[in-house]
Amino acid sequence: SVIDAERYIGEKRCVKGRVVSVLDRKDVTFLNFGSDFKKDFTVVIFQKNKAKFYKMGITSFDLYKNKEIVVTGKIQEYNGPEIIVDDPSQIEIVGRR
Repeated sequence: SVIDAERYIGEKRCVKGRVVSVLDRKDVTFLNFGSDFKKDFTVVIFQKNKAKFYKMGITSFDLYKNKEIVVTGKIQEYNGPEIIVDDPSQIEIVGRR
C-alpha cells in the first residue's frame, strides 16, 4: 500500500492507493497520493513517455484522479517515495479491466 511504500525504496513493488490530485505539466505529470507531495507517495510520468499513454487512448491524466490504482515499478526516493512510470501497463485502475 501507499503507506508502506517508503519501506521498499530500491525494490520493484506493486503499490495500491487512491490518486488525490493530478499535476499535469508539459514536461512531467505527477499523480499524487496525498496532500503533501514532499512526503507522500507519487507516480511520475515524464514527457518522453506520455505518447505511449496517448496511443492507448489516455488523453488526460485526470482519468486517474480520485481513482484507486495499482502501480508497478521500482520505488525510488525523491521528495518521498515515488515510482517513475514508463508505460501505461504499469498502472491499473482497480475494478476496471
